[in-house]
Amino acid sequence: MLTLCGATFVASVDYSIVAVALPEIGRALGFASASDLQWVVTGCVLPTAALLPLFGRLSDLVGRRRLFVSGVLGFAVVSL
Repeated sequence: MLTLCGATFVASVDYSIVAVALPEIGRALGFASASDLQWVVTGCVLPTAALLPLFGRLSDLVGRRRLFVSGVLGFAVVSL
Protein backbone atom coordinates (compact mmCIF):
# COMPACT_ATOMS: atom_id res chain seq x y z
CA MET A 1 0.00 0.00 0.00
CA LEU A 2 2.81 2.39 0.87
CA THR A 3 4.55 1.70 -2.45
CA LEU A 4 1.41 2.42 -4.43
CA CYS A 5 0.86 5.69 -2.55
CA GLY A 6 4.47 6.66 -3.22
CA ALA A 7 4.14 5.91 -6.93
CA THR A 8 0.96 7.96 -7.18
CA PHE A 9 2.67 10.82 -5.37
CA VAL A 10 5.69 10.77 -7.71
CA ALA A 11 3.45 10.77 -10.81
CA SER A 12 1.26 13.60 -9.52
CA VAL A 13 4.30 15.72 -8.58
CA ASP A 14 5.74 15.20 -12.05
CA TYR A 15 2.52 16.34 -13.76
CA SER A 16 2.24 19.27 -11.33
CA ILE A 17 5.73 20.41 -12.32
CA VAL A 18 4.69 20.40 -15.97
CA ALA A 19 1.53 22.36 -15.16
CA VAL A 20 3.47 25.00 -13.22
CA ALA A 21 6.07 25.31 -15.97
CA LEU A 22 3.55 25.66 -18.83
CA PRO A 23 3.81 29.46 -19.19
CA GLU A 24 7.61 29.31 -19.40
CA ILE A 25 7.46 26.35 -21.81
CA GLY A 26 5.02 28.30 -23.98
CA ARG A 27 7.33 31.32 -24.10
CA ALA A 28 10.38 29.19 -24.87
CA LEU A 29 8.62 27.36 -27.70
CA GLY A 30 6.98 30.50 -29.06
CA PHE A 31 3.39 29.34 -28.64
CA ALA A 32 0.95 32.14 -29.39
CA SER A 33 -2.08 30.96 -27.45
CA ALA A 34 -2.89 28.99 -24.33
CA SER A 35 -4.62 26.33 -26.43
CA ASP A 36 -1.25 25.50 -28.00
CA LEU A 37 -0.02 24.50 -24.55
CA GLN A 38 -2.41 21.55 -24.65
CA TRP A 39 0.11 19.88 -26.94
CA VAL A 40 2.71 20.05 -24.17
CA VAL A 41 0.35 18.36 -21.71
CA THR A 42 -0.64 15.78 -24.31
CA GLY A 43 3.02 15.10 -25.04
CA CYS A 44 3.53 14.40 -21.36
CA VAL A 45 0.49 12.19 -20.75
CA LEU A 46 0.28 10.29 -24.04
CA PRO A 47 3.45 8.21 -23.60
CA THR A 48 2.26 7.16 -20.15
CA ALA A 49 -1.07 5.98 -21.53
CA ALA A 50 0.45 4.41 -24.64
CA LEU A 51 3.08 2.39 -22.79
CA LEU A 52 0.73 1.14 -20.08
CA PRO A 53 -0.46 -1.99 -21.97
CA LEU A 54 3.10 -2.84 -23.03
CA PHE A 55 4.43 -2.70 -19.50
CA GLY A 56 1.36 -4.54 -18.21
CA ARG A 57 2.29 -7.46 -20.44
CA LEU A 58 5.95 -7.15 -19.48
CA SER A 59 4.98 -7.34 -15.81
CA ASP A 60 3.20 -10.63 -16.53
CA LEU A 61 6.45 -11.98 -17.95
CA VAL A 62 9.03 -10.49 -15.56
CA GLY A 63 7.08 -10.13 -12.36
CA ARG A 64 4.81 -7.38 -11.19
CA ARG A 65 6.69 -6.35 -8.10
CA ARG A 66 10.12 -6.26 -9.75
CA LEU A 67 8.91 -4.24 -12.72
CA PHE A 68 6.84 -1.87 -10.56
CA VAL A 69 9.68 -1.06 -8.20
CA SER A 70 12.19 -0.58 -11.04
CA GLY A 71 9.69 1.60 -12.92
CA VAL A 72 8.99 3.80 -9.91
CA LEU A 73 12.71 4.20 -9.23
CA GLY A 74 13.40 5.03 -12.87
CA PHE A 75 10.53 7.50 -12.97
CA ALA A 76 11.74 9.20 -9.80
CA VAL A 77 15.31 9.51 -11.14
CA VAL A 78 14.13 10.95 -14.45
CA SER A 79 11.80 13.37 -12.65
CA LEU A 80 14.63 14.71 -10.55
